[in-house]
Amino acid sequence: MSLNSFMSDKMKPLPIPERKPMEDAFAKLQIGVIPEGQRNSTMSRIAACLIKRYGDTPEAYALFLEKSNTCDPPLGDAELKAIWRSAVKFGDRVSAMEGYIPPEQFNDPTPRKPEDFSDVGQAKVFSEYCRDHVRYSPATDYLVYDGVYWRESKPKAQAALHAFTDEQLEEAEKQVTATGKYMDATGAYVVIATYGKSKAPEHFTKEQLKAFLAHEAAVAYRQFVIKRRDSKYITATLKEARPMVEIENSDLDADGFLLNTPDGTVDLRNGLSGMREHRAEDFITKCTAVSPGDAGRELWKDVGIL
Repeated sequence: MSLNSFMSDKMKPLPIPERKPMEDAFAKLQIGVIPEGQRNSTMSRIAACLIKRYGDTPEAYALFLEKSNTCDPPLGDAELKAIWRSAVKFGDRVSAMEGYIPPEQFNDPTPRKPEDFSDVGQAKVFSEYCRDHVRYSPATDYLVYDGVYWRESKPKAQAALHAFTDEQLEEAEKQVTATGKYMDATGAYVVIATYGKSKAPEHFTKEQLKAFLAHEAAVAYRQFVIKRRDSKYITATLKEARPMVEIENSDLDADGFLLNTPDGTVDLRNGLSGMREHRAEDFITKCTAVSPGDAGRELWKDVGIL
């Protein structure tokens, strides 16, 4: 099957795909050795799937080259590049269609990466990801939602930021690994070994330079995250995040008819039938020690109360 025939029935508005790991791109493609006579058509399908799902990115090209290693006999570098360029052209046609969603909008490998490596930049991404369970008010300082109610606790806010930087570090490490594979696949490491890192860019091909810049960006992100885990930067991020997650004191415990219990929140206007799940958006800062129920009912009957 040619790339043209594979893509001809795909040229229509695209739905927003689910976020999936890049490795899932091969889930429905041929597994195992790609024999002579099927190499070009199979690699064309692989390239088309990767371009449609992930765009012309270093990670996608690295996966394409990785899969090409199963061709027997191997395809030459020039032939693989020609297949990829052809897929990129079809990707350009797809991207011009109405309803197209760019891969970077749903498949960003580093969504927690700040726009700028500063206190404010870090505070912005932290607040975007954590404002559903971390808030601040001048009257209470930081509050953290624990699934039942909002607790006044700056240490718990620090813990939330620690957990967020854990996620950032994991994200950065994966990107360093992915771009390192791309560097290896394009031969960029060989050029660096030959000419040195400072002069290598003068000798890079377009793909090698793309891989090099992506890898440098990934390494810089990892270094930034490690630095932000220092105590002084944790404090700085929480300070800058305050106006971004601020809530008015009047919004806390605003509905006096909501009684928060360990088992759920009771709307007293509806009695026990008003029991429902806990909700962060209620901004309740208190909780009873027990939940309403029939426990002890017989005791009260015995003493004539009921």
